[in-house]
Parts: sequence; structure tokens; C-alpha cells
Amino acid sequence: MESIAQLLDSQHHIKTIPTYLAMRCSDRKTYGNECSICSEVCPQGIYPEGKRKRPDYTQCIKCGICAANCPDSCITFPAQRVDNFLIAVSKSGEMGISCAEDDTVLTLNVSCLAAVSWEQMAYAAITKGLVISLNACESCKREGFKALIAENLEKLRFFLGDEVFEKKVKILRGGEEYTPTDTGMSRRELFNIFRNLPLDKAMRIMPEPMQSQDAGLFYRAMLRDAVKAEAEKLEPDQRPKYRVKMPVFTDNCFNCATCVFSCPQKALKILREGDNLIPVVEPWRCTGCGICMNSCKEQGISSISPMRISTLNRVALRKIPVHACVQCGKPRRRDAEDGLCTTCFNRRKGEQMREERRRKMEAEKARKEAEKAEKEAAEKAAAEEAAKETAGAEAPQA
Repeated sequence: MESIAQLLDSQHHIKTIPTYLAMRCSDRKTYGNECSICSEVCPQGIYPEGKRKRPDYTQCIKCGICAANCPDSCITFPAQRVDNFLIAVSKSGEMGISCAEDDTVLTLNVSCLAAVSWEQMAYAAITKGLVISLNACESCKREGFKALIAENLEKLRFFLGDEVFEKKVKILRGGEEYTPTDTGMSRRELFNIFRNLPLDKAMRIMPEPMQSQDAGLFYRAMLRDAVKAEAEKLEPDQRPKYRVKMPVFTDNCFNCATCVFSCPQKALKILREGDNLIPVVEPWRCTGCGICMNSCKEQGISSISPMRISTLNRVALRKIPVHACVQCGKPRRRDAEDGLCTTCFNRRKGEQMREERRRKMEAEKARKEAEKAEKEAAEKAAAEEAAKETAGAEAPQA
């Protein structure tokens, strides 16, 4: 039987050290926003600033802070950190997270809470309930990391909503102690249970095998599966709605597919159903980077805005009436000239240009022929005149 680390490597392309997925980084994209978070948060400074990042992983301490705080999910977590999380979240009872400087005995102990992403917290909160100890943060002098922890907790609250957050998440502050709920075990018994490694369950909760370029979305895929599993337990009208940021499409969209091809996470598709276009997005992939909106030249996407949804699988955003091309029937711009789609308009324009070029060539040919005929006529007249002069000069001599 393969170990968790072997499965992570073979099925999810998660290695011992983080991997920077350049093709997913919005900072490298033409329409992306400038981002240097990995350079700012890495305690070892292995990420140079600039669009052409070449991380020096020889200095990496495998803390996972870069991956946990990358807004584009383009850095994979170190395999050992993922292994520890899977085992911890597979244990019975609430999921507890504390840092190495904290004396509170919890399920998962990390070097710093800044190395835990909001997606990890959300998965634990939805499936088990979450306890986070900030007791050691109050005396911590690393203000930058404290800001990252606060930001991730705010993202968690944004995703879950205030009501679910208050119900599912407990935050320990000011030396507050943690007493596990629904158990009468002693501290030693509880610790022994926490030490038990439920490998089978940890392997079962891993998402389906992923492609190498999607390795940074590992925890998002876990969160997708958790939301789906919880929703299946409830009636449709009772399912909780989670808040995520997604593109808002307008009627200007005519399926030019610029946004689809520019999306670094491949989260967008535009389908046609009868006389309507239907933009669909996979929320677990969408990071809200805004590249789709920035790349659209037709104002087909007005904003990246929060939406409440009960699933992180494919979501149909809206129906957009199709304005069909009068020539081929494909979608076109609403204000398209002569009612033609871009392809037909360009084809007609090309035909017009070719026709214009043909007319110019014919006119140029006719001009040259006329000039040639005129030149030949002039030469002929000159030759005749010369012949007359020669004949007149020879007549008296005779």
C-alpha cells in the first residue's frame, strides 16, 4: 500500500518542496495584476521580485507560508505539510490548529499559523468544526505573519458567512484553554487518540488525481468535495450558501472566448443553449484574479463580485441572448456593423480589400498599357516624321 506522500507525488504532483507553477501566476500574465506576495512572505527570501521568478529552493525550509498565502494558488504545498494536515483532519473530534510556540494541545501543530491557508480552515470548519489557538500570537513579534493570519481568518469568514463562522469556528485568545466537546477522556487519553494515524481515512478524503498544472489547487479540490458531501445530506432549500468572488457577465458578451483562453486556472467556459449563451465557472478553480475582465475588450465582464452559491462545482452564471450573425448564424456583437460576426465581417472586409486590390491592379495595368500604346504611337509618329524628312532631303539630289 502506498503512503500518503507517495500518493501525493504520483497522483497530485505534490513534491517534497514547493513548486512554483509559472503558468498559473497572474503576475506573469499580460492582463494580470502585479503581485509579489511570495517574495514578501517567504522567511528565507527564495522568491525574487519581478515577473520572471526563479525561486532558489535550496534555501527552502518547507514552511508552506508562500503556498498558503498565494492569491493565485500557483505554489504547491510541501508534501510533509499536506501529509500532516490530512492525518490531522482525519482524526475524530474538532480540528484544532496551533503554532509551535503554543502550549495548547491541538490536533495540528504548525511552525506558524500563517502556513495554514483559508481553504484548509474552511475544509476543517465544514467537515468537523475548527478550533484555532491565537494564544501565542499575542507575544509574537512577527507582525507581518500576524497580518497574514488575520487576513486568512477574514477570508474564511467571508467564505463561510458570519452565521456559519460563529457556529463552526472557535478562536482561542488571551490564554484561553481548549476543552474538547462531547468527550469525557483525560488529557493523556485524548493525546493518545491524536497520535493515532488514521491513514485509510486520510487517503479517502484526498481529491481525485489532478494534472500537474492544477497541483496548487489541491486544498480547493478538497473543499469542493467537502461542500458537495455536506450538501448531499440536506434538502436543496436547506443547503448553506458560501460566498465566493466570480466574474459578472453582461449582454455585451458574444463568446469571443478571450476570457476563456486568458484564465490562468481554466475556470471559465461559455456554452450555447438555443438562443442563449451561458457562461459557466468552476468556483473551486476561480481565484478572482480579474484577468478575464481585464482581457475582455467588449466590456462583456463588468466586475469580479461576491456571489452566494451552494456548490463549488460548475455554476451557470446567467443567460445572455444571442445576437446571431445574419450570414452564418454565429453569435456577434450587439452593435456589429451590418449584423455580421467578427469572422464574417473580416471575411467580407478581406474580400473587399482583395477586390479593391484587383481593381487597382487592373487600373495600373490599363494605365501601363495606355502609356505603352501612347509611347509606341509617339515612337511610330516620330519614325514616320523622320522618314518624311529623309525622303525630302533625298529628292533634290535626284
